[in-house]
Parts: sequence; C-alpha cells; structure tokens
Amino acid sequence: MLTPKLVTLNKPIQSGMVVLDLAKVIFFHGYYQQLKVVFPGGISMLYMDTDSAVILVNDPQRTFLQDLAKHKQFFDFSKLPKDHEIFREHEQLLETRVVNAGVSGLWKLESIDVQQITTIKSKQYSILYFDQAEELKCKGVTYAA
Repeated sequence: MLTPKLVTLNKPIQSGMVVLDLAKVIFFHGYYQQLKVVFPGGISMLYMDTDSAVILVNDPQRTFLQDLAKHKQFFDFSKLPKDHEIFREHEQLLETRVVNAGVSGLWKLESIDVQQITTIKSKQYSILYFDQAEELKCKGVTYAA
C-alpha cells in the first residue's frame, strides 16, 4: 500500500478544520487538566462557542478568588477592571494582570461577576451582571426585529 510521505495542507477548508480541531484539543486539555484541578468543588460548562466558554464554578467553600490567585499562571486578568475586588484582596495579581495580558493559551477572564445567564445556542445568549449591566447577543437577528 502506498502512503504519502508528505501531506500538504494548502486548501483553506482542510487547514481551517485542522486549526479548529487543534484548538479544541488545547481547550479541553485546559478544561480537564487545569480548571478541574484549580476548582476542586467542581465546574460545569454552561455555554461554549468557537473561542469562548461560560463556566459555572461550584464553590461551597467560598474560596473562588483565593483559587484564582493561587493558580494565577493559568489566567489572564487583563479584562477585569483594576478596582475589582480580586485585586483589592490579592494585590500581587495587579502585576500578573499586566504580565499575563494577551498571552496565548491562558484562560482570559472577561468577567467573574455574572448573576444570571440564558443560552439558546451558539452566538445567542443573554448575560446579566451583578451591577445590572446586560450583554445580549443574537447573531442573525437584526436589532429592529
């Protein structure tokens, strides 16, 4: 049987599929090997898209912020405001916020203050934050609808 010695991925569809599949491998490796270890109370994935996820952290011991600070090497805190509670309680994270900003492979925390979320499918969700701000996404539906 003849097997090719060299495979050239010069077609956008095949290359795109490979990149997406490798991204999924990296994502799920981080989910199971990092996040499940960092949060021993357990985590549940509520929503996942190509490049984002909403994850519920079960925190019966109320150690969420301490767990984040203890495992800061896994997280990018750059999207959190500088006056956030986590930086008041763990001042060393202000430096980590700058050092880990934009580093590929880290879990970027867009917010850790979600009060309620409703997800329908990919790119269709509603998020309510504790400060009563809302984020609504409904791809494919115009705002006039």
